[in-house]
Amino acid sequence: MTTIKSRAKLLLPLMLIFLMLTGCSSTKYQDAIDKMNQGDYQAALEIFDDIPNYEDASSKASECRYQLGIEAITSEDWELAIEYLSNLDYEDSADLLELATREKGMSENADNDFLSALEVSVLDRINSVSNENYDNKTVVNTELVYVEEYKDATFFDENLKTLAIKYIDGLNMQKDALGNDNFSEVQIEWQKGIVARYEVLRDLYEQYDFLSDNTDFIAIYVSACEDQQNLLRAYEALDDDIASQMNSDSFQWYISGNEVYWTLKNNTNYTYSTTFNITLYDANNVVFDEATDFIENIPAGSSYTVSFYVSDPGRIGSFDWNNYYDAIFE
Repeated sequence: MTTIKSRAKLLLPLMLIFLMLTGCSSTKYQDAIDKMNQGDYQAALEIFDDIPNYEDASSKASECRYQLGIEAITSEDWELAIEYLSNLDYEDSADLLELATREKGMSENADNDFLSALEVSVLDRINSVSNENYDNKTVVNTELVYVEEYKDATFFDENLKTLAIKYIDGLNMQKDALGNDNFSEVQIEWQKGIVARYEVLRDLYEQYDFLSDNTDFIAIYVSACEDQQNLLRAYEALDDDIASQMNSDSFQWYISGNEVYWTLKNNTNYTYSTTFNITLYDANNVVFDEATDFIENIPAGSSYTVSFYVSDPGRIGSFDWNNYYDAIFE
């Protein structure tokens, strides 16, 4: 029969062991807290992991992993950041894990390389067009050298891939526009390319902080994006209006002395100036003359006459017309 004294003898060693372990854990815990306060989160984490059931050691371990994840993100060690932040439910750790995963994917695919190439490309273009003697063809081709390879590249971020393709397509619109013989089509296609590029650069600025510290970039591309969109709408409205009148069955042109002329109406909401060019052909479809007419400040809703001096109106068999726009106001 076990007496009370006998039980006490049995419990005493267990109590001593418990007190020794508790004291040891207490010392380790305080050591880990000290290391946390010193910013040595890795050393603190190792200690907390060794005493997971002591007081709030488990919570402190999570805090250490969180801080180590932040340090890894700061140093752009995405793999290590993912290691620390995975399966961690601490403050905004889920958002940080998503960030690290995204940055890792973007660094391993074409994303960051494209952004770097585009930055060089855009800054080079800004510098080039500041020179009065710059050439549009050279500027566009230079940008394509920087970024065209990314059209078929693999991206981690599908949104960025879409923007990359749109930007490259915008450059190609501008390149193709330069090969067009129709003046207004050159303007419109060139402007479509401008709008595509400006929209991409604005979105990159807003969504990816692209060149966010460059005031020239912001002023030229971000702040002016809406103006470029409005200008494209104006070009298209003016061109549709004139083309619908010139190509209609009711269109009439006249000859008076050495003058060839016709009348149009500005059916748009814009006041604008335009330059018309005609190429004159004889009955054998041979070019024998060219002429231009500049009509300035045509108010919205008004009619105007386009007229040309022709040396020999009697030779006219047919003509081609062309025009372009400037000084547009709404």
